[in-house]
Amino acid sequence: MFNINSMIYCKNNMNKKMYLLLLLVHCCAIGSEEDVRESLREKQEKNEKEWSKEKKILVAAGIICAVAGAAWLLRPCPTDIYSDKKKEALSEFARRASNDKQRDNHKSLQKQLCDAIMFKEVDEVAALIQNPQVDLTLPIYGSGDNKGLLASNALFLAIDEAHSRAYNLDRAITVFHAILLKFDPKKISEPINGETYLTTAIYQGGSQVPLEVIKALLNAGADPNGMSKAYCGSRPLHRAVYRFGAMKKDDGCVQLLLAHKADPETKNDFEQTPLDFAKTYFSQKPEMYTRLNPDMYKTFAALLSG
Repeated sequence: MFNINSMIYCKNNMNKKMYLLLLLVHCCAIGSEEDVRESLREKQEKNEKEWSKEKKILVAAGIICAVAGAAWLLRPCPTDIYSDKKKEALSEFARRASNDKQRDNHKSLQKQLCDAIMFKEVDEVAALIQNPQVDLTLPIYGSGDNKGLLASNALFLAIDEAHSRAYNLDRAITVFHAILLKFDPKKISEPINGETYLTTAIYQGGSQVPLEVIKALLNAGADPNGMSKAYCGSRPLHRAVYRFGAMKKDDGCVQLLLAHKADPETKNDFEQTPLDFAKTYFSQKPEMYTRLNPDMYKTFAALLSG
């Protein structure tokens, strides 16, 4: 580029046209240099702005990385997770094992109670029913030759075992009274599998339960009008028809039920009162029911009328 000394030299040693030409070139050069500087300045400012943006992005990325790193460092260790899962699994296994043990223990106790009731072991029954782990409302399962479900619970089994043909009937009745005394009175009228304790006691097929058992159930709070869904909605007085027909005589069951407010007008699922049912029942096989009592129906009707 030209400087001041060069221009003075040119002015002194060149003609006017040449000097003006050089002066024009010098001015253009100066203008070009200023443009270049301005361009560089703009470029530098632009670079600084871009660097500022990049710097902000880098700072934000650094913060994100720092947070992610901290989260990674604070995460649960895989070994801890596996350890916790193992502890939960062991705890669940221990709980199930404990429940299984308790269940097996309960079954064992129920089977012992079953054998004690069936063999009329009065002392053993008395000891077992005092055990808080023995539930008199649980189903009774037998053992040995009597495996399987024998009765809905201990009271049902005690009633079944106290029939008139049972050996050691006195001990069977003692066992029944011991269980009844321990049984929850609030559940004495609850039907189990469609049957009630009272209706079960009133009629046992060919061998009947002594009237003492029926009286004890009524005194314990058994409902004298409780429905037996297992026998088409029969009530205790309907079942008394079966008992009367099986025994061919009155043993006081009907009067006992009436004394405890049994309703002679109550009906079964066929809309039959006990008297209606007796008429139908005794007319089915008259030769069976009239052998000892010529008119079973009239006798039963007389019993109901008091």
